[in-house]
Amino acid sequence: MTDRLVAKMNGQCMRQFDNTASGNFDAYQTVTVRKQLSGDLAPLFSGPNPPFDTLLPNPFKADNLGRFQFYLDNGEYKFEFGDPVIDSATIENVQVY
Repeated sequence: MTDRLVAKMNGQCMRQFDNTASGNFDAYQTVTVRKQLSGDLAPLFSGPNPPFDTLLPNPFKADNLGRFQFYLDNGEYKFEFGDPVIDSATIENVQVY
């Protein structure tokens, strides 16, 4: 078995309102994590020892405070938040190590 390098990702979805200083958490926001180059969904894990940890759903929903946590392989990713048809945001070229 080959050792895999994984990183822990913690985040929180926030909404901006009337100015750049304000904002509130975005409860139950849909989060999708894709591999940057291929656009394929990234495998997300519950702990740092894949394949021994549980494979998590992708996309998934943030919790009631907009928080999320998972482990994933080291690499470059694209994070998509929300529904692309209604309202969404994308952060590209996220380096995870």
